[in-house]
Amino acid sequence: MRARKEAVGRADPVIAQADRARRVAGLGPSFPIIGYDELTVAQVQGRLNGLSPAELRKVRDYERRHANRKTVLNAIGEKLA
Repeated sequence: MRARKEAVGRADPVIAQADRARRVAGLGPSFPIIGYDELTVAQVQGRLNGLSPAELRKVRDYERRHANRKTVLNAIGEKLA
């Protein structure tokens, strides 16, 4: 498990950049953040920048239904305010 977390940590900046490029190009899955369920709170917070209000609402609704992490929900709420 630790090796997997380390690998994800090393790949995270590359995946975040690919996520942004995918959204700009309008390609890929409709959910705004790839691999969302595997991300830490800090990683999710880092990916919120650049999301449209509609994308932020989609992430917020998904987060509420699944992990319901208050820190993530607060960060999304601040972006939407």
